[in-house]
Amino acid sequence: MACDYRCPYCGNEIEDPDYWEMTPEYDYEVECPECEREFQVSFCLDPVFSVKIPEELKDCPCDCDAWDSIDGFCCYGTEELKKRNANRARIGLPGIVPMSSCPLGHGGDA
Repeated sequence: MACDYRCPYCGNEIEDPDYWEMTPEYDYEVECPECEREFQVSFCLDPVFSVKIPEELKDCPCDCDAWDSIDGFCCYGTEELKKRNANRARIGLPGIVPMSSCPLGHGGDA
């Protein structure tokens, strides 16, 4: 079970569901349930982005070797593709090329 934070005095792991009611990036005072000392805690929210794949690119993840399926983008013409192709050339594999019906028009008949 993961804790939200630890007491700086005794190291007690503290789960604090009340922080959802607090304002991010402001200090608030808490008391450790173990050693009963008070200390200040603050938290921040990191944004998480999710990009929806445009309809015209729906076939790319399935059919194209130039699609970066981990990060979800077309790597054709990027430094990333150059690195991948250099690695492939080193082990004797052909370079990555886009699918023949590339919706972005990369090296195909689109």
